[in-house]
Amino acid sequence: MPTDPSAWWASCWNHLTLYYQVDPLVFAALYALKSVVFCWTLARIVALVRRRCFQPIPALALLNLSSTLSPWTYVWVFGRNLPEWYTAWLGMILVLGLGWLVWSVRLRLRRSRGLVGVLVGAASGEEPA
Repeated sequence: MPTDPSAWWASCWNHLTLYYQVDPLVFAALYALKSVVFCWTLARIVALVRRRCFQPIPALALLNLSSTLSPWTYVWVFGRNLPEWYTAWLGMILVLGLGWLVWSVRLRLRRSRGLVGVLVGAASGEEPA
């Protein structure tokens, strides 16, 4: 491992371009764009929570997840010689994010229909209010 920062950067650049066959400039551009979208969606979600307006939050969470995964998906689609754990890691993040999104949307739908109290009451053997 080189100790000089410029030699380290050249080593990383060569490894990305030659071994993984990924353009580091495209990755850096996607990462910079991801950072802007990530910060904007987080600020928007915080503002919506403060106003207690929860309706658009799942859509913003999906936008946040897709922007977060975009540079890493670029490497997965166009890269070569990637280790197996990379695919597993990317899939795990995608499954966890989409699972949370589906769970939160279903919970909101149940709450809006008034079914949460019915499900809790039915499970405990009590009459729903």
